[in-house]
Amino acid sequence: MSSDSSHRHQNTNDIYYDLPSLDFALDLTKERITLQMEQVNAVDTKANFILGSATAIISAALILQAVLIQLHSIIFTNRFLLELPLLLLFITYLSVMFIAFLAYRINVYKLVPDPSELYKHYLQKPESHSKAEVFRAMVEAFKENERTINKKVSWTERALVALGCETVSLVLFLSLQFLY
Repeated sequence: MSSDSSHRHQNTNDIYYDLPSLDFALDLTKERITLQMEQVNAVDTKANFILGSATAIISAALILQAVLIQLHSIIFTNRFLLELPLLLLFITYLSVMFIAFLAYRINVYKLVPDPSELYKHYLQKPESHSKAEVFRAMVEAFKENERTINKKVSWTERALVALGCETVSLVLFLSLQFLY
């Protein structure tokens, strides 16, 4: 019997010594948490793209409106009808910005282990006990972070749909400008 296994059997009251897959589970969880944080970065990048695209679309519409208003000033006597498509486009722009902001806002993610907690509470404990406690905390943090990330993904998906609506609004705006 190896000294490691005899050490485990000497402490049979300690449940942490009876977790043969603890190192394996801990390593996989570390990898998964790393992937989780990479997903956050990817979603933030998409939200940033949406914000930039929405602004580019409304900017293009405003520039085109300024140019086209000169051409249509004689034809349209009702300025409201001339600017209505731009108003609708602006409303969709504000919707995109608001929804993308909800996706892009700063979230606080639970990170484990906390080095100060390790120092205060676990330095004197057996390694297997500390690993098991850290693993338990990692599982809890992963679940909590997953809920936060899923909300971020949901808001980003909604912002992408709103960006599509803004794009359609721009096409309608341009179509109406060239029809009249």
